[in-house]
Amino acid sequence: MQAALLLSFTTPFPDLVEALRRLRVPRLLVAIIGFMYRYLAVLSGEAGRLNRARLSRSAVVKGRGGGSLRWRAGVVGGMAGSLFIRSYERSERVYAAMQARGFDGEFRSMGGRALTATDWTAFVVVATAIVALAVAGQLVLPRS
Repeated sequence: MQAALLLSFTTPFPDLVEALRRLRVPRLLVAIIGFMYRYLAVLSGEAGRLNRARLSRSAVVKGRGGGSLRWRAGVVGGMAGSLFIRSYERSERVYAAMQARGFDGEFRSMGGRALTATDWTAFVVVATAIVALAVAGQLVLPRS
């Protein structure tokens, strides 16, 4: 899990999508992952605007603002529903725009880059370290 997190935090997203494509991950899955990444920022911005609107409507000069817990839960539920509807409508507009531009379900790139000697060296070092740790773990830990 840590290796996957390290990879995702240190590699630009278009390179990850290209790697998935070269690993022959199904096109539909690669497209879904690409869209998910691109629209997380859009959805978080929309959620931020909804939250700012809620805060401005429920402000109180003194004391604790926002009403009871039940009232706040209802407001959050309404916000979630509103966010779903807004994102659905936006997705329809984006889909229509993509169709107008000839999108066929595959993200295009300018081509991948070739692996350099440094890349291969890093791969060999990391693979060797992983194998060494696995062997050391088997030798040190007694089997029960």
